[in-house]
Amino acid sequence: MPVSATVFVTLAGLSLLSVLSGRPWTTLVARRHAPREHWCHPLFRETNMVLSLLWSLVFALTGLCAWATDGGPLFAALALGNTALGAASPWLGQRYAAWRAPAYRDG
Repeated sequence: MPVSATVFVTLAGLSLLSVLSGRPWTTLVARRHAPREHWCHPLFRETNMVLSLLWSLVFALTGLCAWATDGGPLFAALALGNTALGAASPWLGQRYAAWRAPAYRDG
């Protein structure tokens, strides 16, 4: 198995473990973009659980691709895509939270 596949599969596992332990790793990143008063809100927690699960999937697919293509051009494209997704992650979190916010106001 290529080292790149091992790295991404490990990242997928660690990301999933952070969710299963109730401490999604994206919370650390999200706190740099969200006001402190949002940190304890259930929607902030839910958003980070979803984002960390998304990253688990992205890392797993990238690792699978690295393994299947032996680190070829498709893997390189996915690895670059991870960087773009990382840059877009705060925006995705904001969009997800805006979409889910009515459920917290109504319930």
